[in-house]
Amino acid sequence: MLSSSKEKKVSRPVGETAMQNTTQDEICLVSDKKITLRCGKSSITLYPDGKVMIKGDYIFTDAEGTNRIAGGRVELN
Repeated sequence: MLSSSKEKKVSRPVGETAMQNTTQDEICLVSDKKITLRCGKSSITLYPDGKVMIKGDYIFTDAEGTNRIAGGRVELN
């Protein structure tokens, strides 16, 4: 289990992944392998080659300002 402390910085190894520079405002996970955050049927996976995969039955984005999508190619449906 990963946890952070509001009073001090915490750094713990988690397998080959490590938490670094954990503060009140940020938890930083660093790994040379992929990192997956999973909850029920949804997940976010970060790959070391720069790919990011977001999966879920319903994916919602909301922005007060600009909600920008940029890429070499953007496919809709």
